[in-house]
Amino acid sequence: MKIDLGMVAEALEDHSEMEWYLDRTTGEVLPTSADFGATPEEIMMQIETDPDRFLLIDPMDSRDGHRIMQAYVNDMLEGEASRRLAQALSGRKPFASFKQALFAYPGERDAWFEFHNEHMLEAAREFLGSNEIEFEEER
Repeated sequence: MKIDLGMVAEALEDHSEMEWYLDRTTGEVLPTSADFGATPEEIMMQIETDPDRFLLIDPMDSRDGHRIMQAYVNDMLEGEASRRLAQALSGRKPFASFKQALFAYPGERDAWFEFHNEHMLEAAREFLGSNEIEFEEER
């Protein structure tokens, strides 16, 4: 079945009150938000009716997100940008500090988003594999 890995990746990073489910029959990723079509009540009713059909996508631990940022910094060439981003990761509020530091380096910001996206797609593949979901990538 085809699965939108980008949606799975988004679900893995979402630490809001919203929950995300994978429909094991259709491959659809369902956020419990009316912004995405079905109302949360409709989705929850479907899940209650056929719980084996749906897989909750728990968000990944924030330490995993921090590891991705650290891996990016470790892969950078030595210089002002890498020092500033490393410093941001070691201080208070590392996620916000990292994002703020990136604004000073537009080229690094673009490279970060590409690096981050690839790592999140790999996390989505790993999530599906660990849950024994056979899939084709839909992007």
